[in-house]
Amino acid sequence: MTDFNYNDYLIPYKFEKEFDTTEKSQKDLLLNSVTFRKANTSSKSICNHDLAIVGIPENRNSDGNGSDKAPDAIRSKLYRLFSPGKLNLIDLGNLKKGKTVNDTYTALTEVIYDLLLNESAVIILGGSKDLIIPVCKSYEKGKKNFSLCV
Repeated sequence: MTDFNYNDYLIPYKFEKEFDTTEKSQKDLLLNSVTFRKANTSSKSICNHDLAIVGIPENRNSDGNGSDKAPDAIRSKLYRLFSPGKLNLIDLGNLKKGKTVNDTYTALTEVIYDLLLNESAVIILGGSKDLIIPVCKSYEKGKKNFSLCV
């Protein structure tokens, strides 16, 4: 476990129930398998999860518009899906946009690297395709093999 301060890099996602379900079906939703990080969540409790979700609302090097809105748009549909079983999942929130895109790259590298040190798998939501470079640097820094799905 590391003593990484996620508050320096991430803004917690505030989930708002935007859909109606019956009480019976609601218990099977992915929503019920996820822990949403709060601002005061300790690094220790984050490393107790097997899978971490990180949103990246960044589009400064994108050819199109809207990739900065993708993390929350994806979440609004993702948590409506039925879960295949109990998952040990945490949503860490969205990466804070750096003053420059290079600042965002550095922050992303550090966040992903810390999650790797804690043996957490990472799902990244949103962002533009150039953000794959800092993700790869995180794995290279940690000397870890990885699978990439884009």
